[in-house]
Amino acid sequence: MKVTAEWAEQTFDMYNEKYFQNRLKKPEFVLECDPGYFGYYRPHAVFDKWTRKITRVFSPGTLYLNARYTNRSEKQWTETLLHEMIHMYINTVRKVYPRKDHGREFTELADRLNEEGGWDIGK
Repeated sequence: MKVTAEWAEQTFDMYNEKYFQNRLKKPEFVLECDPGYFGYYRPHAVFDKWTRKITRVFSPGTLYLNARYTNRSEKQWTETLLHEMIHMYINTVRKVYPRKDHGREFTELADRLNEEGGWDIGK
C-alpha cells in the first residue's frame, strides 16, 4: 500500500476517537522521514530536563510516515500510525517526555491497544 496524507488523516481521526477519546489534536503529517524508519513523531514542545514534564506545547507536533515503503499492508501502516499516536498521547496529553521512548508508559498503552484491537504495535 502507498500511504497518503488523506489516508493518514482519516485513519488518525478514526483511531483518535476509538482509542484516545479525541484527545489528540491533529498533527502535521509529513510523508517522508529518515531511511530505516517507517515513521516517527516529533513534539513541538519544551520540557524540564530534570522532571521530564512538558512545560509548554506549541502545536500538536509532526507525525512522519515514510511513504517510500510501498510493500507494507494497510494493517502494518495502521500499526505504525498507532505507535506514533501513543508517543503523541504521552507527550501532548500526559505532558511527559520520557527518558525511554518505549518505556513503561508506552508499553502499557501499546499492550492495551494490541489486546483491544488485535494489533501488533511494536515497542
